[in-house]
Amino acid sequence: ADRILRIDGASSAAADWPGSRHAAWPGDFAPVALAEMPDGRVLVGDARAGLVERAADGALLAHHRHDPANPESLVDDQVTRLLVTRRGELWIGTFQGLSHH
Repeated sequence: ADRILRIDGASSAAADWPGSRHAAWPGDFAPVALAEMPDGRVLVGDARAGLVERAADGALLAHHRHDPANPESLVDDQVTRLLVTRRGELWIGTFQGLSHH
């Protein structure tokens, strides 16, 4: 994937998400899940490389991975689902279980 499109729900118009066309993505990137946080951050879950977090303008904020030495890290790098609750909490589904942030 070399870009992300944003679809306007009202008009069904598609446009490049800011910064995504030329953004640096992790090597071997295979996005499988997208979510937008209430503050505009966009989260991209990857089938092999964890979770990429970008600002509303496309700037890379973080790349979250599983770290066996850190119990606060993702439980697995194979992200399958993302869910943002009404309260703005993030649930991350992986092959090894759920992470909550």
